[in-house]
Formats: sequence, structure tokens, C-alpha cells
Amino acid sequence: VLPLDDLIVRLLLMASEEGKTEQSSTVISLMPELKQTFDSNLTLSALNKCLLKLGGSGTAPRKISAAYGFTPAQRRKIIFGVLTWLNEIIQPKLDEANYSNLDGYLAESSNFKVLTERILPMLNSIKENSENFKPLSVLLVHMHKLNPDLFEEILYTYDQRIIQTVGGIVGWEDELISGEREIEHAVHQFDEDIALMPQEPEQALRQQEMQKRLYEEQLVSQQQQQLLQQQEIQKQTIENHEQEFDTKNPQNSERLLLLELEKRREWELQQQKQQELEIQRIELEKLREWDLQQREFEEQRQRELKEQEQQQQRRELKEQEQQRQLEIKQKQELQKKRELEEKQKREWELAERRQRELQQKQDLQKQREQEQAEK
Repeated sequence: VLPLDDLIVRLLLMASEEGKTEQSSTVISLMPELKQTFDSNLTLSALNKCLLKLGGSGTAPRKISAAYGFTPAQRRKIIFGVLTWLNEIIQPKLDEANYSNLDGYLAESSNFKVLTERILPMLNSIKENSENFKPLSVLLVHMHKLNPDLFEEILYTYDQRIIQTVGGIVGWEDELISGEREIEHAVHQFDEDIALMPQEPEQALRQQEMQKRLYEEQLVSQQQQQLLQQQEIQKQTIENHEQEFDTKNPQNSERLLLLELEKRREWELQQQKQQELEIQRIELEKLREWDLQQREFEEQRQRELKEQEQQQQRRELKEQEQQRQLEIKQKQELQKKRELEEKQKREWELAERRQRELQQKQDLQKQREQEQAEK
């Protein structure tokens, strides 16, 4: 029987010779289905052995892989297939690891450690421009995500060059920034979800009213600021005009008087408009306070209703408990009554049996006496 790891090596070798033979084309077309037929845990163990036998991990001499008769090019292609296959198996398991229910081959810390120690030394022999560097990098990222604590514990037993290389591949700082962004996005999404949650009609209406009033308050505030700016501009304009006129000239004096009257009218209109805006602001403030009072009243009413419901539930639970205790007590009394009746019945039967036995003894005694008398 051909071991699974040897079978995998032969299949990957034939699949790497694309277009060279009809057999390799057949293997390539059937490879996805073949991978599905193998048990993932058994395949992980076999792929682990493949790395050892191929000597790619640096944990075994190259002469072991040479015993297979592979050229360096064939060996690189097989290792590429092994790394790719490992990624295809481990990728779906990342979701399991996220929910802390990882099982199977890699759930055992010893298996995880062996596989990690197989692939880390490969960084010494696989260069960044090599075809195998990409699947190796992806595999390192996957292994780190599966069990970060154990992976880093194993990693820090290696030399500084490998640690730095893995750090650059895994990107711990990038993951931290990405995690912070994900948290911010989740908080923002949560706020949006809360805002989009279906609300009671009255509550939604109150919220719309509150938003409308806030908008009106902002509008009033903007109008007041614009009015103050207009007043300042007009004041500056009038002052400029006054500086242009000569007060000794009668015509200029008349024009100054007209300007003063116009200034007075503008000031009165602005004061009136400002008073109207102030009245609007006060009314909006009163409406806002009233709305807050109504909301507090509604919240108080909801709390009271909730408290009443809780009290009603407690009463119902108490009544149910009392009813249950009563039923238990009735069952116990009924059981005692049945036991008493059975006991009385047994005693009566025992008395009847004893009476019959006594009668039989008496009859037997009389019979013996008669027999003796006859003799």
C-alpha cells in the first residue's frame, strides 16, 4: 500500500508537468476532486511529512529528498504544490479559529508546533523572488492567525533574521492599525444601526419634532448673527459717510440729518427684528423644554408600565409556584392515602389468612379427636 504522503508527492509531481504528458493533464483535471476526497486532517499530517521528506524545512538532510530521485526544479514545484495545498486546507479553518472552536489536526498544539517548525526554516532557503515565497508567506500568515500565541512562542526561538522576516510578512503593526479601524467602523456602524432601528410611531414623531426644532434654533441663531453683521456694516457705512461730509455746509448738514433719520429707522427695524428673533428663540426653548418634559413623562410612564408588568409576572410566578406546591402536596396526600389503604388491605388479608389457618387447625383437631373416639 502506497503511503498517503508518497501518493501526494507523485500527484503533485505529475500535476507540475503541465502539458508534457497526457497523464499529467488527467491528474491536473482531477486534482480538485481528489483533494476533496481526502480527509483534511489526514492530508495535513501527510503534507507535513512531505515537507520533512523533501528536505525543504531544513530539519532533514537534503539526501532524504535526493533519495526520491527528484531534480531541484522538480523538488521546488512539489514544495509549491504542498504549500498551496496547505493554504487551501487551512484557509477555511480561520473562521473556526475566530470563534475559538478550532478542532482537528491543528487543534493539537504538538501538531501545530511541528508544522510551524517545518515551515519557519524554509525562509532560509526560499528567496523573495522565488515562486514558492508567496504561498509560504500566505501560509505563515494563516498559521499566525490560527494560533497567534503559540506561533509567536515558537517564532521567538529562532534567530533575529527569521523573526524580522516573519514580522514583515505577517505585518503585526498593519494588523493593529487594521484592527483599530475595524473597531471604529464597527462603532460607527453600530450607531447607524441604532439610528435606523424601527421606533414606535410616537417616539419617531417626537424625534422628528426635536430635529426640526434644533434646526429652527440653528436658523434663528444664524439670522441673529447675520443681523449683527448687517448692523456692524451699516454702522461702518454711516460713519464713512459722515466723515465724507463737511458739517459746515448746509446741504451736507441736511444730508447728515437724513442719514441720521435713516440710521434711526434702520436701527428700530433691526431692534424689532432682533426682538422677533428673540421671541422665536424663547418660544423654541419653551417648546424644547416642553418636549423634554413630555419625553421624561413618557419614559416615566414606560418605566411604571414595565414595573407593573414585572410585578404582574412576579405575582403569576408566585401563583404558579403556589399551585405547583399545592399539587405536590395533594399528590403526596393521595400517595399516603393509597399507601394507608394498601396497608389496611394487607393487614385485613393477613387477618383473614390467619383466621382461616386457625379454623383449619381447629377443624383438623376436631377430626383427630373424632378419629380417636371412634377407635
